[in-house]
Amino acid sequence: MSRQLQVSVIIPTFNRAKYLGECLEAVAAQTADPTTYEVIIVDNNSTDNTQDACLKFIQMHPNLHIRYV
Repeated sequence: MSRQLQVSVIIPTFNRAKYLGECLEAVAAQTADPTTYEVIIVDNNSTDNTQDACLKFIQMHPNLHIRYV
């Protein structure tokens, strides 16, 4: 039986690559079934390495539903 998404975790960010990894790891460590939630990272045109940090995290967690916009 497939589960339907129940929660969207939206993380807005601007030049916070330094803190973003810890935030995303905390979300990934949740005990909730990863098929029931999605993570949407909204990058507000960061000029640091936020995009690289997000893409690396997405690659390291293929079991999570993550969108980077």
